[in-house]
Amino acid sequence: MANYFVFVTVQDYKEKNSYALKIEEKEDLPHKDFVLIDGCDRVRAEINHTLKFWKGEDCLNVNDGFDYPTFFREYNAGNKRLARAMIINAIMKIKDVEAIESLEMVEDRDNHILNVYYRVKTKYGYVVKDRNAA
Repeated sequence: MANYFVFVTVQDYKEKNSYALKIEEKEDLPHKDFVLIDGCDRVRAEINHTLKFWKGEDCLNVNDGFDYPTFFREYNAGNKRLARAMIINAIMKIKDVEAIESLEMVEDRDNHILNVYYRVKTKYGYVVKDRNAA
């Protein structure tokens, strides 16, 4: 049985392209290691990657990630519109994103979690993180 390592995004610094990898948990993979993804799956992976990591935390690319210190300073100061705009700006920088049709921030103060739900239009179709499905 092969060992599986989870990669969300891999940077090709020479060509300045990013590729997301989707790891399958099967033994009968065609390449035995991973499957390259593109289209909506890639955009979804890049949105998750952008919002999951603090800027500079990712060892593959220290420019990736989200500026959480500034975000939480603004959010906790009551500047929810500015905080929301920061998330929108981060998502819009992702390649092939055309528009953000909806974005909702839902706070869970008991667990110290801020969930972000969105509907993003890409050149491949829609990427959705739905509140009802989560």
